Amino acid sequence: DGGLDAWTGPLERGAPETRAVAHEAEPWPDHFLAGADDVNQHLADGGLVVDARAAERYRGEFEPVDPRPGHIPGAVNLPFTDLLRDGSLRSDVRDILEERGIDSTTIAYCGSGVSACLEVLAAESVGLGRPRLYIGSWSGWSSEPSRPAALGDEQ
Repeated sequence: DGGLDAWTGPLERGAPETRAVAHEAEPWPDHFLAGADDVNQHLADGGLVVDARAAERYRGEFEPVDPRPGHIPGAVNLPFTDLLRDGSLRSDVRDILEERGIDSTTIAYCGSGVSACLEVLAAESVGLGRPRLYIGSWSGWSSEPSRPAALGDEQ
């Protein structure tokens, strides 16, 4: 949330003293992840799917990575950068997310499943619950030719 430049506390210099700890990392629980079939069903049920990519990528005007431009039909666009100001979450991030209807029932995606994590964690951090992450995101969706793609602001 701002990185080292935003840190106001004291800083230590030199190598830190370390000690071994026993810790077993756990993967993100499956019930917080969604696949393409989950996204289709969620949209069919009237659920909210949010695309965290830049508006130009959402509209299909610019696609630097994936095989097809556009977005998942029915998804709305909220670029993850809209939640940031000067490298930190905006003070009104809860208002932004609530205005869009984002809560624990939402599925979020981006290009590859990284940027959407900011929207997932932002929602959780302001008490709106943890949306699910479509882990395949646009890269996974667009790589399957049978899946539809929408262009422009079409939902």
